Amino acid sequence: MNYSDKISEQFEASGNKRIDLKAAVPTDWDRVCVVGPYQDDAFVEKTLGFAWPAERKTSIEDNDGISLLLFAKGQSVVAHVEYPRNHGDFTELEGQCFNPQKARFRNFPSGPDNWPRLVPE
Repeated sequence: MNYSDKISEQFEASGNKRIDLKAAVPTDWDRVCVVGPYQDDAFVEKTLGFAWPAERKTSIEDNDGISLLLFAKGQSVVAHVEYPRNHGDFTELEGQCFNPQKARFRNFPSGPDNWPRLVPE
């Protein structure tokens, strides 16, 4: 299942106004954490509260065109999404985690790259 596409489709269907990650990523998770470009495993561990090999499993360490969304349940990452920032930029939320009930985001006026900035609803 390509959750990145599901999130993008949901955002486009809303007229680029909203994303509800609980609806877009229906797997069982208790929090989603945001990691911005150029981060490493140490940052991911600090954010999640446990180690996860982001450098090996994703391109976040050297790709500034994505935000990494880590869906965790307890001490495990159950899904991860390399989400294109030009489809909704989560980077201002870097290092933050949201439970499923709070994982709803809205478009805020575009940032410096003219990408839709996402903020919590």
